[in-house]
Amino acid sequence: MKKALLFFILALSMNAFAQSKKSATNQQNPVLNPFGNGNGFMQDIKCKTPGLSSKIDLAAADKHQLLRQKSIIQIFDSMYEWQWDWTYTKWKIAYKYINFVYDAGNNMTSYIRQEWDGSAWMNTDNFIATFDANNNQTSELFQTSNGSAWENVWLYTYTYDANKNQTSELLKEWNGSAWDNVWLYTYTYDANNNETSYKVQNWETGAWVNDSQYLYTYDGNNNQTTLLSQIWNGTEWISTSQGLYTYNENNYETSYELQNRNGSDWVNYWHSDATYDANNNLINELYKGWDGTEWFIVQQTVSTFDANNNLTNYLFQYWQNNSWLNNSENTYTYDANNNQTSNLRQSWSGTAWVINTLSNVAYDANNFVKSRSMKSWNSKGSIVESGDSLYYYFHTVVGINDHVSQEQSISVYPNPTTGKFTISSNNPVNSIRVYNFVGECVYIDFNFNRQTTKTIDMTSSPKGIYFVKVMSGENMKSRKIVIH
Repeated sequence: MKKALLFFILALSMNAFAQSKKSATNQQNPVLNPFGNGNGFMQDIKCKTPGLSSKIDLAAADKHQLLRQKSIIQIFDSMYEWQWDWTYTKWKIAYKYINFVYDAGNNMTSYIRQEWDGSAWMNTDNFIATFDANNNQTSELFQTSNGSAWENVWLYTYTYDANKNQTSELLKEWNGSAWDNVWLYTYTYDANNNETSYKVQNWETGAWVNDSQYLYTYDGNNNQTTLLSQIWNGTEWISTSQGLYTYNENNYETSYELQNRNGSDWVNYWHSDATYDANNNLINELYKGWDGTEWFIVQQTVSTFDANNNLTNYLFQYWQNNSWLNNSENTYTYDANNNQTSNLRQSWSGTAWVINTLSNVAYDANNFVKSRSMKSWNSKGSIVESGDSLYYYFHTVVGINDHVSQEQSISVYPNPTTGKFTISSNNPVNSIRVYNFVGECVYIDFNFNRQTTKTIDMTSSPKGIYFVKVMSGENMKSRKIVIH
């Protein structure tokens, strides 16, 4: 019973090496953090705000930097989120993200989220961010719509030291008339900018009350060597557990040991060892539990990589009756630019692999993600029960301070449409082309005759997302339209 329970607990702790300061695997950067500072704005929405819809899970998985230091940067125009309707076995449009605004440093400062109610787009959420002169995000404001106006929900504020290390994170919630403190995270760093402490405090009866804290130490190579966890008992800090790390000559983590506090003694709990190939790819993690007198094998992960050091397979097995039994595996594919294009997750039924989820990602010529989708199957792997797909519409600009106007000279309405829509322009138009999502031209009109408004009928076309490209003089404008 003890080993079975420990196996379950260890299965929830598989991220020990993922939390290491050094990572030997090629981790793919997620796609979307709308405010682009690495704090994970959409992830905060999902993980830190109780009661919010889980329907934005796909976007929550994305924490994309806006690449402010690169010559080509990504400026979002809109995003459309689709959800899988397993009853009718088809995709249905659910949300869109619009009105993206950027400051002079190309930091995203606001956007709006809308939900499709079957006949019209309805405002749901509004997000507003601020940044300092160093492009550090200093606040995040989340608002919801009451049907006619935006209402405050919560507010995050951040502070930084002179080295751009985040020193605090404060959450406040709106009570209807004022902001109430909820919790406060504070961080400290050493001279090498290594995080040395992380403290959590809760707001109670008008004052900050300690909750927990984590203390870190490092070796001469800035590798984290210990992690001490403590809780506040009302008068002092009480140590509860500690993690001990070791590294090889290449500064890659080779072992992690977790010990729990028992009175005045540290007691072993579990241990993991890591093995690397010649390219420093993490190919094996072996996990052991402590039975009171000795370590016993519990589980392992086995990873394989391609010639470009991309992770192609991640196998999770557990030890039973002196042999390894399959549990789950992830299989990954990549394009010629080493962008991860798919992630297939399967579980072992005892005799065969059963599909759980499949994620696909598509990229443009600049390696920016332009779409992603995810489907989830039932326990037998026979029926798709849920899914999300997200389509990103954006353009790229050159240079850090190339600010983009939010004004539009071309409008397409109604959008979505059943097939008939109108194109309106501020200037006379020469021609119109309409392309489907895979880039095929499905409509051409060279007889616009310098008009500024024209109605197009595509009711016989398949449902989906289309791109309307309008030529006016020497300028080409592109708009998206959804036929449903």
